[in-house]
Amino acid sequence: MNDNLVTLISKLSRYQKKYLNNHLKGGDLDFSGAVILLKIKENLNITPKDIFELGIVEKPSVTKILKKLEELKYIKKSYSTTDKRSYSISITDKGSIRCFSIETVIDELNNVYKKVYSKALYEDLEKILDEVFGKDLI
Repeated sequence: MNDNLVTLISKLSRYQKKYLNNHLKGGDLDFSGAVILLKIKENLNITPKDIFELGIVEKPSVTKILKKLEELKYIKKSYSTTDKRSYSISITDKGSIRCFSIETVIDELNNVYKKVYSKALYEDLEKILDEVFGKDLI
């Protein structure tokens, strides 16, 4: 196999996006929106800047995705009392329910992976990601 590690990881990332988009098809979110919604659920009162810094999508896309999530009533904004331009985001009950269905799709994808990866491969991937991104990766 002539692929280098960067190419292999890129292929894996594309596969994940395609898998999730196909399984979320007919729904109201794509891969990026689904991942951002899960991150909002995991991080109470996260800000748009925090979401951008996760590196899931570019800054203009964060604004667009947050607008869509708010229109779908999956999130709500809480504006700062000191700076009306600043706000944090939290998940709504409806958003929590949607997260459950997204997590189900992710669990299915994990089961696909479990059929093919070894414990050693999993540990090696963890080491690579910890080294490159640090312990608080997404």
